[in-house]
Amino acid sequence: MISCVIWDWNGTLLDDVDISIEAMNRVLERYGLERLGRERYREIFRFPVRDYYELAGFDFGKVDFEKPAMEFIEEYYSLVGAAELSRGALEAVDRFSARGIRQIILSASERESLVKQVRRLGIEGRFSDILGIDNHFAASKTELALKWISDNNINKDEIVFIGDTLHDLEVSAAAGCACVLVSCGHQIKAVLGNAAHNVARDISEAADLALGLEKSFV
Repeated sequence: MISCVIWDWNGTLLDDVDISIEAMNRVLERYGLERLGRERYREIFRFPVRDYYELAGFDFGKVDFEKPAMEFIEEYYSLVGAAELSRGALEAVDRFSARGIRQIILSASERESLVKQVRRLGIEGRFSDILGIDNHFAASKTELALKWISDNNINKDEIVFIGDTLHDLEVSAAAGCACVLVSCGHQIKAVLGNAAHNVARDISEAADLALGLEKSFV
């Protein structure tokens, strides 16, 4: 049986893809670089985000990574207040809650900002923990996940990660847990499907797949 769902935030529970694209395009234009279309963005987005910035056109032999990265953060947070939950997200969270399944949020976002976003959308009380990093540069979530699982003494075979990028798959694999990815977030299905078996079209289907995985835990 599943006893815990670990949710990714950006692009999974939070529908912020278009906001992220607009924020990046504002920065790209500032440096005289070509704007990204939605599909191009979702093809090249990845972790570590430095690699994504290079694919977007930045030459870090000419500019320090931290400069456009901080400019992106400023643009992103000027826009993110308009972001809403992904379609079906609240229903999926409540569906797990009705089954007594513990839920947490694990994000590469800076924690203080993450908590503010979750609180703004009125869903903070649905999660037993909200985990974010301590800076703005979207480092790996793996250490956060491993520490939380160890501190809470949860059987890894009873945990399912739900996310929208290959990094979420990498984190779940490092933790030894199952994973379901959604293809409506920051990476396209063609990217996700090359590595992951459980790829859902949206949050509702992700919940179906996660609950279906219960059979493998019996």
